[in-house]
Amino acid sequence: MQRATKNIGVANRRSADAADDETARRGFATSLTRALIESRQRYKDLVELSSEFAWETDASGRFVFVSPAGALGHEAEELVGRCPREFRTEGDAAVFAAAEPQDEVELGLRRADGSDARVLVTAAPVFAADGAWCGARGIWRDVTDERARERELALARSRERLVTHLLRTMRDEVDPEKALAAALEATTHALAADGAIALHSDGGIAARWGVEPDAEWIAAASVAAGAAGEFDGSIADRTVLGDATRHRGRANGAVLFWREPGAGGFARRSAACSPTSPGNSARRSPPWGRKRACWPCPAPTR
Repeated sequence: MQRATKNIGVANRRSADAADDETARRGFATSLTRALIESRQRYKDLVELSSEFAWETDASGRFVFVSPAGALGHEAEELVGRCPREFRTEGDAAVFAAAEPQDEVELGLRRADGSDARVLVTAAPVFAADGAWCGARGIWRDVTDERARERELALARSRERLVTHLLRTMRDEVDPEKALAAALEATTHALAADGAIALHSDGGIAARWGVEPDAEWIAAASVAAGAAGEFDGSIADRTVLGDATRHRGRANGAVLFWREPGAGGFARRSAACSPTSPGNSARRSPPWGRKRACWPCPAPTR
C-alpha cells in the first residue's frame, strides 16, 4: 500500500513537472514570437525613417524589396520587379548583384524626370539555407547635391588660380604681346582646348596658341563670334567657344577657343576664366566661362 501511494505521488509530480515544462515552452514560444514581431516592426520603422534607400534584389538581379518611400522620383511599386541596370547612366551596376560585400560604390542613375543622380551603394550578398547565392541587399545614399557642391568649390578654386596666374603673367611680362600670348595659353589649358586665337577688330591676329586652322576658318569663326557677341557652337566640325572683347565698353576684337573634330564639346558651367582683350588688360568674367582643368595643372584626358 505504501509503495502504491509512493508511486502515485511520483507520477503526480512528473505530471506536474511536465505541465510546467509545457507552460514554459509555450511562454518561451510566445516571447520569441513577440520579439520577432517587435524586431521586424523596428526594422520596418527604421527603413521608413531612414534618409537612405534600402533595397534587395533576387538571383535575376531585379528588385524584390525597396524602401516604401521609393527613390529617384519613382514610387516603390514602380521599382519592384525592375532591374537596376535600367537606371544606370555611369558606373558598374553589378554592385546590385554583389557576390561579396561592397562599400560605397558610386554610380550615376537616371531619375524619373530624366535628370542624373549620384548615389553611393553599399551591398551584401544574400544566401539561401543551402548556401547558394540568391541575391543581394543593401542601401544607397544620394550624394547628388554633395557632388554639385564639390564641383562648384573646385570651379571657384580653378577660377581663382587661373585669374591669379593671368594677373602675375601680365604684371611680370613687360611686352604686351607676350603677356597676351601667355594669358591666352593659360586660358586654353584651363578650357582643355586644342587651340586659341585673339583677334583685333580689323581681323588681325593679336595672339595665337596650339593647333592653328586655316585663314578661311579663322575668318568664319571670328565673324560668328563678332556677330553673336558670344559663340558656343560648331564651325567646320570644330567645337568653338568665343566671345567679342571690349575696352571701355567698345568691341575691339574677339577671342576664340576650339577643339578639333572628335574631341568633344565644352561643358557649360559658370564663369571659370576671363580672356584678355587684344592689347588691353583682363576684362570681366564672361558668361560663357567653362569648367575644365585648372591652370597650370594639365588638362584632363578626353
